[in-house]
Amino acid sequence: MISNYNCNCPNCARARATNDTQSNQRQQNNLNHFDRCRPNQPSCPPCPPCPPIPQCLCFFTGPTGPTGQMGATGPTGPTGQMGPTGPTGPIGDTGPVQQLRGIQVQLTNAGNTFVNTNEPVVFNNVEDDQSVNVNYNALTGEFTINEPGNYYVSWWVATDGAGPSLTITFAVEVNGSLNILGASPIVTGQVVGNAFVTVGAIPATIRLVNLTPDNTMFANTNVQANMVITEISG
Repeated sequence: MISNYNCNCPNCARARATNDTQSNQRQQNNLNHFDRCRPNQPSCPPCPPCPPIPQCLCFFTGPTGPTGQMGATGPTGPTGQMGPTGPTGPIGDTGPVQQLRGIQVQLTNAGNTFVNTNEPVVFNNVEDDQSVNVNYNALTGEFTINEPGNYYVSWWVATDGAGPSLTITFAVEVNGSLNILGASPIVTGQVVGNAFVTVGAIPATIRLVNLTPDNTMFANTNVQANMVITEISG
């Protein structure tokens, strides 16, 4: 019988007493069995079955119970201190260089001359040409765009009347059809305009056309007209 000699619970106390009694009984049975097994003695009767062994609760662990439900999440702990700054990374590659390119033309020495209605201004001086994608024809006043992209057009014309017309109108004409107008109610002065042109199919053409109902006279100034076409993106 299992018992814990250091435990004073009732189970262990009874187990120790039972152990002592059973131990004495086994010793006596052994002696009796020895005597019966001597020569000329009857054969030994079968030994009595051992009594059931009481279990001491101090030494037996029961089966593991089911896992309990998860408890509530505890509060968030305080934020830790900021770590040290990491090492500086390597210098990246140099990005592409963006260069402003375009063309500027002017009309000079044309004071007191006319531009007919529905006709282009023919600029006679190329002041600067930094674009391989824009070509200018000084005989026709037509610009040719050879690269798809976005282009910004700015212009002005100095005028000195247009017959009976009370307003002056010029327009940026793209491919002979798209007109982006610029107008002034002052027939003697300066007409200013600009346009944002997106070119898809090439080649594309641009002209500055007089849309005033009557022929328009250029002012008697040093410069009668100016136009700039700038490439915004390719």
